[in-house]
Amino acid sequence: MNVGVASTASARCGCKTMRLGAERCGYGRRESSRRVNSSSSSFSPLLPEVRRTGQRRRSKVVWRASPGEASWLSEVADNVVFQNLAAVLNQGGQVALHVLPSPLDNIVSTLIFDLSNAFLGEITSLALLHFFAVYYFVFANPKPIIGFLDYYIVGPIDALIRNSGLDQRDFKLRGTLGGGNFGTIYEAVRLKKGEEDSDLADLSEREEEARKVVMKRIKKDNLGVRKDFLAQGTMAQGTEETGLAEAFFCQRIKRNPLAAKHCATFLGEFVADEFGRGYDKDSQWLVFKYESEITLADTIEGRIGPYPECLEDFSNNRSEAGMIKKIMKELLEGISALNTMGIVHRDIKPENILLTERGDVKLIDFGAAADLCTGVNFNPKTGFLDPRYCPPEEFVVPQNFPRAPIAALSTLASPLVWNYTKPGLFDVYAVGIIFLQMTVPQMRKANFFRTFQREMKKFDYDLQEWRRSKASSASQADFSELDTKFGSGWDLACKMISLKSKRISAKAALRHPYFLIL
Repeated sequence: MNVGVASTASARCGCKTMRLGAERCGYGRRESSRRVNSSSSSFSPLLPEVRRTGQRRRSKVVWRASPGEASWLSEVADNVVFQNLAAVLNQGGQVALHVLPSPLDNIVSTLIFDLSNAFLGEITSLALLHFFAVYYFVFANPKPIIGFLDYYIVGPIDALIRNSGLDQRDFKLRGTLGGGNFGTIYEAVRLKKGEEDSDLADLSEREEEARKVVMKRIKKDNLGVRKDFLAQGTMAQGTEETGLAEAFFCQRIKRNPLAAKHCATFLGEFVADEFGRGYDKDSQWLVFKYESEITLADTIEGRIGPYPECLEDFSNNRSEAGMIKKIMKELLEGISALNTMGIVHRDIKPENILLTERGDVKLIDFGAAADLCTGVNFNPKTGFLDPRYCPPEEFVVPQNFPRAPIAALSTLASPLVWNYTKPGLFDVYAVGIIFLQMTVPQMRKANFFRTFQREMKKFDYDLQEWRRSKASSASQADFSELDTKFGSGWDLACKMISLKSKRISAKAALRHPYFLIL
C-alpha cells in the first residue's frame, strides 16, 4: 500500500470523527478514532500515541471548547494542508522517539505530537501545559535554558580551551592607567611568540597601537578564596574572590554577542607563575582589548576639555545634545542586554563607563555584578553600592528574599524571581542620575549634588515634587536641556529617578519619546 495515500485516508477518517464528536456533544471533546496496531513495525504518521515497548500511552485531558470553537476546530481538521503538516510532524515525532537519546526522545517527540494534534484541531490541556513550559524555558526572561546550558555545559567547555596562550611572558607592562579598591589598571603591549621586551622598540606606532591591551591586576588580601565559592550562590568576600567573580562575568558576557558589544572586550585571564617584569608570583590578571582610556567621568569632570563642548571631539559628527542622547541610549541598551542574561551590574557610574574614539559606550568593572540566573555573586542581604548612584531600595531584591539555591534551581526559578522582584531596575536609577549630571550643570558640582541627594529623600524620590517645591534647591538649577523637545528629557529623568514601584525598565526607557524625537 502507498504510505502517503494511507496517511491521507487516515487523516480524513480522524477528522470526520472529531467533527461528529463536536456536533453531538456541543463542545470540543471527542475520542480519537485512531488505534495503534502493535504488530506493525512501520511508522504510521497519524499515530502520536505510539511509544517504545513497555511505555505507557500519554493520558489525554481534552480542552473543552465552546460551540463556536468546536466549529472552528472542525474546519481546521478538514483543511488538507493542515492534515499533511500533521502527517509530516507525526512522522518526525516517530523518528525523534527512536533516534534521540533519553530523555530527549520523549520530550521532543511529545512536543512534536502536540503540535501535530494542534494542526488537526485537537488541543489538550496537557498540550497547552507543554507549550507553556517550552515558552517558559526558552523565551521567558532571563531564559532558563540559556543560563543552564551556559553554566553547566558551554562555560566548562570554554574554561578548558580558553586562555591556552595567555601567559605573563606574552605582555610587556607599561604605565598605570588607574586603580581602585580591588585592583590596578595597566597599559600593556602584547608580544608575539619569540619576541623580547627590547623588540618592541622597532614597532611602528600603528602596530604598537594594534597590540595594545589593558590589564587589571587584582589585589591580594588575607581573606583568600573559598573553595568553589562561585557555585555556592554567595557574595564575593575580599579582593581575590571579587577578581574571580569579575572574570566569571566577563567570560559569560563574552559568550553572548548581544551583551558583549556593550562591554569592554575581554581577552582572558591568567595567574603569574613567577616574579619579575612588574609581576608578582600568584597574582591574578584580567586582560582586555585596548579600546579607550577615557571614561564618562573624564568628560563630565572636564579632564579632557570643557564639558559639554568636549563631547563634540569624538569622531562621530554629533552635537553635544546628540552625544548625550547616544550615550544614554547605549547605556540603556547595555543594561537591557545584561538583564536578558539575568545580570545586574550594581556599580553603574561615570567612572565605569568607557567612551571609545567614536563615542561608543563600553561598560567596565563587573566585580560587583550579581547573576540572578545562576546565583553567582548574589546574596539578598549584602551588596556593593556607591551612595552617589545607589537607588533608595539599596538592594537588588528585598533582604528577606531567600538566598540562591544551586545553579540548576536558580536558572529554573530565574524568570519568576526576575518578574516578581524586578532587580534590573537597580541599574536604571543610576543611569537616571548620570543623565541629570550630563544635562544639568549644577549637578556636576559636588556641593549641589550632595544637597540634591539629601532633598530627594525628603520628597520621597519624586523628581517632579522636588522641582516644584520652593523649599528645594531646584530653583538654582538650569533644566533647559531637559525641557527642550517638549520636555521629553525631563519626563524620562522623572521616570528613571523614582521609587522602585514607579521606575521604568531599561527596555521601556528605550521606547521613550526622548529617543524618538529628533
